[in-house]
Amino acid sequence: MTMQTELPRSPLARWLSFAWLLLAGLAIVQLYGPALIVMVERWIREEQYNFAFMLPLLAAYRFHVTRHRLVPAGPPSVTLVGTILLVALVLEIVGLASSIFYLQHLSLLALLLALAVYRYGTRNLRVLFPVFLFLLFAIPLPYVLESALTWRLQGLSAAIGRNLIAAFGIPVFLDGNILELSQHRLQVAEACSGLNYLYPLIGLGVVLATFAPHKSPSSRIVIVLSAVPIAILMNGLRIGIAGILVERYGKAAEQGLQHYFQGWVVFLISLALMALLVRLLPDRIPGKSSSADESPATPATPARGAGRGTLAAMTLVLLAILLAFQAFRTQSSIPPERESFDTFPPRIAGWRVIPSRLVPDLVGGLAADDTLAASLIDGRQDSVSLFIAYYDHQESGRSPHSPKVCMPGGGWEIMDTRRIRVNANGRPQPVNRVRIVKGNDTLLVYYWYYGRGKWLANEWRMKWELFRDAMLGQPTNNSLVRLSTLVPPGDPADADRTLQRALRDLAPLLPRYLD
Repeated sequence: MTMQTELPRSPLARWLSFAWLLLAGLAIVQLYGPALIVMVERWIREEQYNFAFMLPLLAAYRFHVTRHRLVPAGPPSVTLVGTILLVALVLEIVGLASSIFYLQHLSLLALLLALAVYRYGTRNLRVLFPVFLFLLFAIPLPYVLESALTWRLQGLSAAIGRNLIAAFGIPVFLDGNILELSQHRLQVAEACSGLNYLYPLIGLGVVLATFAPHKSPSSRIVIVLSAVPIAILMNGLRIGIAGILVERYGKAAEQGLQHYFQGWVVFLISLALMALLVRLLPDRIPGKSSSADESPATPATPARGAGRGTLAAMTLVLLAILLAFQAFRTQSSIPPERESFDTFPPRIAGWRVIPSRLVPDLVGGLAADDTLAASLIDGRQDSVSLFIAYYDHQESGRSPHSPKVCMPGGGWEIMDTRRIRVNANGRPQPVNRVRIVKGNDTLLVYYWYYGRGKWLANEWRMKWELFRDAMLGQPTNNSLVRLSTLVPPGDPADADRTLQRALRDLAPLLPRYLD
């Protein structure tokens, strides 16, 4: 029997190892620090992500209780680790160039995965998989995707609630996300969309599936996926019960402490249903157990052998490329010359322009380089609110975002949204048309993005154009333009005519102030 002993490393080798870790750590902080701060801020600020604070702790606990399952690892695969590092590089570059924090978060997760494979080898990926699954669900969704998901969940929940109310013989009509009862009007608010249940329930489903090793892989998948129908159905049930209570006992039955109590009860019932599902689903077939659930006879050891120096050098090179790209974006994104909004004319065609004062907190939250808020009033006393936020360059945290994200924060609820085309500057231009409501007031909103001669309404197309221009070293200036007016009770179509007239008169000025 031959015994191998590892020779002690020289002081120079130990110093180089420490220097590599220090350089990699500083580069990671520089690259991912702002994205991590934004992620934690969303954990604190947004109710649906409050649960995410426990996921990194659960990931650490999962690794602690399953570390005995790690098997001895051979030399790390240079090809696999290099591929994962390349994916991390691409995600970070695209995230930086398109100002999408979600991609930067995924990039950091990919980097951690590469380091795990480098440290423990590919044979232990099944053991480490739940750890990274916890970390994946700790990442908040992109605002654009969250807004679209919220809107669709609101519609599903409202439809389920309407059917439940009608089943009790109560007359009800669904208008967008508004339930019209015989004597009351019930808004299916953004907070009632079900996203506050859905994302936490999926995360907790991962927890339940992970800590149920006796269940088969298919059962674990069902546990996680069951969060989707349970969240939607239970939230629709909550809305239906709220509508029945409002019809029977008045508006006070749907407000205040009782409203939040109903929400917590529904969430706990949903969680109980998932726990019951864990008990009912079949266990693993006796005699068939996953290798990840078996304790190895040999204690785990880190991956050793050829390739460690190559991988260390590769990691540093990729981090250096990312830092260089970050510097390239900052220096090459020189905005074009434009006129300040201070010179905006007092009249546009037949409209008087009356400047409005923005709330300082709103201006700070936008992080825009120039803003304009004004009321446009014509001879018929039609009034249109104009808002423009201009960014001389875009980066993570500094770019226009969809008004559908912030409008609900002001108490307005989205009733419907669609994309239309309006003739402006001699050609049809895309515009987002959104109808929102607060109390008895209905507001019609048109918004789009304008910059670098491009008129866009699709948020994903806007991100792609930003990414392309950033990669080519072109200016990345952009702006959000928003027009809104109250919908009159007599002729709702008059609001569209008013906004389209204001848009056509405003369009010729946009290149002067936004290009």
